[in-house]
Amino acid sequence: MIWESGDWKKELLKTASKISKRIDQKRWTQRSLFLLEKEIFFAFYSIRKLIEAKKLSDYVVEAKILIHSFKSTGLTVTRLNRDRIDELYDLQNSSSESIKLQTVCNQFIHSYIFVPCFGEFNELDGIIFCSDHTRKNKVYKLAITDLIEIFKMIGSDYPTSTQFAFDEKLDDYHVVNSSGDIPEFDDQALYDFFNVDSKFFLES
Repeated sequence: MIWESGDWKKELLKTASKISKRIDQKRWTQRSLFLLEKEIFFAFYSIRKLIEAKKLSDYVVEAKILIHSFKSTGLTVTRLNRDRIDELYDLQNSSSESIKLQTVCNQFIHSYIFVPCFGEFNELDGIIFCSDHTRKNKVYKLAITDLIEIFKMIGSDYPTSTQFAFDEKLDDYHVVNSSGDIPEFDDQALYDFFNVDSKFFLES
């Protein structure tokens, strides 16, 4: 259980900074790839814990992330061939999907496939990933710049108002966390990226 969320959020901001510095890294060793996967895994695990502990504003929890997906080619995905993603998935044809933040967290936490991908100049471009349950149908790709913005958004989110309502069926409280101000994004495009619904910006 997370009682004080500040340290968790500060770590997310640190992780965002670390990954930003890795984008133009030229030499990728096995150790480098391990550290990248570890940092991303723990970051998304932290986000899920913050969601479950009700330490984030509702607009963040309900945000839908725009992400690319690639359909399976029909081949069976196994532990022995899951690194051959170019054979297993149609990487030439992508679709855009809007996925809830917690679903993205779960896909990373339970990732069956986790493959960093690189651009034309060998810069870190994104992560291709999916969970065990998703692998038979498709794989996702999240741009590294978008991943960084997710960590920055969560790391900077501090609700300004919290309301509790007891639910007798649950024998526990529903928690509503509100933010009185629209969060500051780096640019207007991030509003589209996070697909934020204005109804979650409630007055404190």
